Amino acid sequence: SDYDGDGKADILLGGNFYQSKPEVGIYDASYGLLLKGDGKGNFKAISAEQSGILVKGQVRNITPVKAGKKNLIIFSMNNEAPKIFETIKK
Repeated sequence: SDYDGDGKADILLGGNFYQSKPEVGIYDASYGLLLKGDGKGNFKAISAEQSGILVKGQVRNITPVKAGKKNLIIFSMNNEAPKIFETIKK
């Protein structure tokens, strides 16, 4: 989806997995990441400070939703309340 309103596709990532085998340990290094697209197939990682995306926990789905005039991104979490962000397009 286009998360910053520049007309170019971006990629939004989320993850983590806590139910892995004990000998492997949990996978919990992701806090979400926005990759800004340039329209030519190249993407640049945008810091959490700049994007506002910082999601701790096990993300299971990321869904863009239009609610009235607002564009929201809902991070569905495993065993937690969803995290909701409003996109602010410049």
